[in-house]
Amino acid sequence: MEDGKEPRWTDASPEEVDREYGGNGIPERELFPRNQDDSVAEPPAIFPKDREPGPDLIELFPEEGDQSSSIKPRAGTWLGYIISQNISGCPPEVSETLETQFAALDGAPVAGTIDASFTHMRIAPQLTWTKTGANSWKGDHTVAIYTRIQWTVQIKTPDLIVTRQQINISGTILGSCEVLSEVNYERQ
Repeated sequence: MEDGKEPRWTDASPEEVDREYGGNGIPERELFPRNQDDSVAEPPAIFPKDREPGPDLIELFPEEGDQSSSIKPRAGTWLGYIISQNISGCPPEVSETLETQFAALDGAPVAGTIDASFTHMRIAPQLTWTKTGANSWKGDHTVAIYTRIQWTVQIKTPDLIVTRQQINISGTILGSCEVLSEVNYERQ
């Protein structure tokens, strides 16, 4: 993106873009903007008043009966299946890109290992996780100043892990973009 110009997509790598605009080919990636005194800037309020961040933004899995039992996934080949997806409020080029990415992931093998040592932290270690049941967790993370990610994970059986993701992106360019998805991971 450039000041005063419309945003546009490019196939160039971040390194190529940095060089094109006078950099040394090593782009600076700063998630949290800095003030002039080098302190981290306070993020602005990013959610519309009727959608303040809170426990009701993403649907939690129902409480489980026996809180003492813990289901361990079995080792093997796991595939991810998209059960549902909803993209709303996003510019058309963002929606199209996300739909293409979702389609590529549907039915694809899971990268990494899922076995008895699996934990919810392997899915997204950058999230702050809260246990919501014997076999379910909710993760939450605000990225930069305009993006919030929430994720719920439930190990339903040794051969099925159910996840829900919600991503909210707000800003002048993207408007109020929301991505909801539910993905089942099944052992084959």
